[in-house]
Amino acid sequence: MGESSTTDKPSLKVLKFIGDCFASGSVTLKECPLVPGGQIVRDKTGAEMLFFWSIEYECLMHADPGGLCKRA
Repeated sequence: MGESSTTDKPSLKVLKFIGDCFASGSVTLKECPLVPGGQIVRDKTGAEMLFFWSIEYECLMHADPGGLCKRA
């Protein structure tokens, strides 16, 4: 307890995935504390996608605004 949310395992998995999939500087990130490891990724056009770690399925998930969650 007491550790920053960016040091927990789900957050590290999500940040690694984002770093592997997007070119450095091509997107901005905003933490979404409502879900484990949650990160809202916004590209230069303003399009957003939520990435997070699913505790139920033990995998990385993503969702467009208003869309269904899918495995990443």
